[in-house]
Amino acid sequence: MKNAGIAVYENESGRSYRIIGNSHKWTLLRRKPEELLPQSVAEYLTKNVEKYYPLFADIWIGTLADKDYTDLFKDADPKEIPRKNYLVALRFFNNDKNPEDGLSDWTNAYYDMKPEWLVHVASKRTEFARHPDSAEALAAPILLKKARIEWESIVKNNQWNALPWEEKQAIYAARAESTLRTWADIELESNINNIPYGGDVYKAAMELGGKYLTAYWHQWKRLPKVEDASTICHRFGKQSRECGLVNGWANGVYAQRQEWETQAQQKQLEEIKAQRKFEAAVNQKREWRCTSTNNGAKLCKYY
Repeated sequence: MKNAGIAVYENESGRSYRIIGNSHKWTLLRRKPEELLPQSVAEYLTKNVEKYYPLFADIWIGTLADKDYTDLFKDADPKEIPRKNYLVALRFFNNDKNPEDGLSDWTNAYYDMKPEWLVHVASKRTEFARHPDSAEALAAPILLKKARIEWESIVKNNQWNALPWEEKQAIYAARAESTLRTWADIELESNINNIPYGGDVYKAAMELGGKYLTAYWHQWKRLPKVEDASTICHRFGKQSRECGLVNGWANGVYAQRQEWETQAQQKQLEEIKAQRKFEAAVNQKREWRCTSTNNGAKLCKYY
């Protein structure tokens, strides 16, 4: 394409443009080339083509016909209808060195005209949607699908924004529980005989009880914190299986702690008694004397 020109044509409807890469004239612009979308078409027109873009014959940039768009959203809220998207389609020379050998099918390049993307499309074009004759026929179903996906996203977003705060919190909680179950199940299946001490199974045991607490307890016979047992009993009820599973262990821990505290207190009392006894014995060996001070008062103490 060193000596090839570039021609840009806009169709009569104004909804598509076509760039002809093997034009005989350097520029043949129709109507308003500055309106071309994406904006990088301007970059294509002004920079070294071979340096920035792959060698191709045609570029088509277009959108849906108004009737197709109207039919798709005839029952939709006008405020929820997305803006039209443009799609890029490309045709390549079957033989870069001999353009007379014909052109490839129209190839879908989606919505991007960046050089690195077009190079990728050129090298992987058999993996993209194609049409032998018409860029519009290629683009229409793709653009319709994208428009519908965007519309559904807008509708869902508006519905979400309209929900009461409490309902949103319930949905968040349900999602969090579902995610926790998923990760805990994965960890349970892959580590059935070696469940991590504080991993996802433990989190699920605390939040969901059931098989997760049973599996965790079978592995460890204890919890990372004894206070977790109180949390479990409060969450599932004092008469629940979950509470019964951990409560005996927790009571044993608390009893052991109480015994240690009692022993520590007893030891402290014995040390105090021993100290007092020692001080009394020392005092018995001392002589109690009283002396007169300069002002005539008496001062008595052990010597």
